[in-house]
Amino acid sequence: AASFTGLKPDIFQLLSTVEGDIPSYLFSAAVDGGTLTVEVTRAGGLVMNLFNSRTIGSPTLSAEDGVALARTYLEERGYADMQESYYLDQGNILTVNFAFRQGDVLCYPDLVKVSVALDNGRVVGFESQGYLMSHTVRDLPEAAVTLAQAQAKISPLLHQLSHQLVVIPTEGEHERLCWEFKCQTEEGQHYLIYLNAQTGQEERIL
Repeated sequence: AASFTGLKPDIFQLLSTVEGDIPSYLFSAAVDGGTLTVEVTRAGGLVMNLFNSRTIGSPTLSAEDGVALARTYLEERGYADMQESYYLDQGNILTVNFAFRQGDVLCYPDLVKVSVALDNGRVVGFESQGYLMSHTVRDLPEAAVTLAQAQAKISPLLHQLSHQLVVIPTEGEHERLCWEFKCQTEEGQHYLIYLNAQTGQEERIL
């Protein structure tokens, strides 16, 4: 916990041991006027969750600044080949969702979330359980459905903003290689449409 946060080990107190899919230790420390809690896996000593409860002040940083700080934070802690997929600004805390990129394919199951306080740029939240549970180098098949074939299946009422190959999780702990299309309606609503890259069938709409 100290190594991950750059703090002194003696400020941390053990709160509890946690059972479950990934057994862990839960530590706390008084930092920046709040309580910092850090959950560390008992196997491997990896930080799975981090949260600082301090009050966040008025923002001095933009969302772009926050994304860049979150990306640097991951790189400095050994998370390579991670790409931001989207972010949310809630209460001046920017939470950036990153997924592992293998070649040209974005692997959504390998998810890490980094929350940056926009008042001073410090990280106040970190979640890596999705990454720890799912991350591996995958034997990915070639897409049997071409980009042009997949694009032709999208409703003409939607304006296609972008596209990419992705891996998404499914029920039953399986994964699917899909074409992801970010689309917009005439009214400005945004949709994510996932088409199976092997069959062309629609897998999901968000």
